[in-house]
Amino acid sequence: MNKVSDIDTISPAPEADNGLKDVGATLRTVREEQGLRVEEVSERLRLSPDVLLAIEAGDSEHLPATTFLRGYIRSYAKLLRLDENEILSHVADTLEKPRIHLTRNTPFKPQRRLPGKRWLLWGGIGLGVAALLLVAVPLIERLLSKQTATEEAVPTLILPKRESRPAPITPATPVLPTPASPAANAASAAAKLPEKTASVVSRELSLSFAQDTWLEVTYAQKKQVAGIMKAGTRKTFNAAPPIEILLGNAPAVTIEYDGKPFNHQRYIKGKVARFTLK
Repeated sequence: MNKVSDIDTISPAPEADNGLKDVGATLRTVREEQGLRVEEVSERLRLSPDVLLAIEAGDSEHLPATTFLRGYIRSYAKLLRLDENEILSHVADTLEKPRIHLTRNTPFKPQRRLPGKRWLLWGGIGLGVAALLLVAVPLIERLLSKQTATEEAVPTLILPKRESRPAPITPATPVLPTPASPAANAASAAAKLPEKTASVVSRELSLSFAQDTWLEVTYAQKKQVAGIMKAGTRKTFNAAPPIEILLGNAPAVTIEYDGKPFNHQRYIKGKVARFTLK
């Protein structure tokens, strides 16, 4: 059987600090001389009045941590137009020295663990689930049986098929021919008369080649020849104008058109000539 006795432990506690008290008294005196109330200083520094009163009283028990306290004292001194470094030098030792006091802790009493509680908890949960199932299952079966009976009671409605009827036939209105006027009859008769075909006169075209030459001849909307003509050969065409001619070695070609010599020298550019005979 274990025995637990009271234990004395060391924890931070307030300590009478003459340096902090002196600085607090100085700040309070200067504030009163300047006619400032605690509420006014609290609003300017955005600090609670309780913190300001604790600083002025040197009450370290109700002051914040050292890091914040240093900034509060600096801001307070600057507000009162005091040398903040001089003020902080009087409390430097206090701010750097830890404050401790002895406190008596409450004796620790171990709790007895009851192993049966866990089994009781799980047993109660199991009984609750079983009771819930006993109530829910019959209810679900009853609802399902009602739904099935309702579906079976609804008769199937079969609609009779509608017979399709043929669409009524509307007799067509006879269209009577419109009598043509005499002028129209005359024009129609004139159109039926055979047209005189314009006579197309073919002309003879003869080309002689002193050297190998590329030749293209096009008439009747068709290219009649395209290729290399050998030196010493002659090519003759009976064609209706217009006749398009392309010569690759034009200076080596002699042309006769409609039985007369044709001078194509003016169409030559380099050695190529392209022209149309009409």
